Amino acid sequence: MYSLGYHPTQAGAAILAVGLIGVVSTPLGGVISDRLILSGMETVKARAYVMAIPGFLVAGVATVLFPFLARSNYATLLLMAILAGWGVPLTNASIGALPTDMLQSPGRAGKLFGLIILVGISGGVIAPYVITAISASAGWIVAFAILGIGALIGMTIGLMIPCFEQAIPAEPLERK
Repeated sequence: MYSLGYHPTQAGAAILAVGLIGVVSTPLGGVISDRLILSGMETVKARAYVMAIPGFLVAGVATVLFPFLARSNYATLLLMAILAGWGVPLTNASIGALPTDMLQSPGRAGKLFGLIILVGISGGVIAPYVITAISASAGWIVAFAILGIGALIGMTIGLMIPCFEQAIPAEPLERK
């Protein structure tokens, strides 16, 4: 934001907006998927589609377009930051519910949820360093493109999740 000529106060306000929208969108994702389920959509499809479309798709598109649209004016920068910050937190409730929805064994669901949290937290810790290095060597537009592509990959995986539901055995595997 500094390289586009925005004041540090404006940049700080945009980052604050990203954090605040994440606080709102996290429970909202759960509410949206729950409402879809109550309206008759299959549970796993509701969770997966909420993750994929209003979650990862919005984050991916907003992140890829951010470097280009943020140049026009501060209101557009703020809108793009909010949309980018909206997307991934919206997936949290659905991602958290999917292991229980898909697996009949609480032990297996707990292990899968633990893996999901491990991957998510690891990404949150590693990504700032990797993206900063990419930005320093290839430029911040490339860094934003990579982040956006990552979200679009998340969208693709989210749309594929319902296909795997039938492949998971309902009963826990027995140990020999």
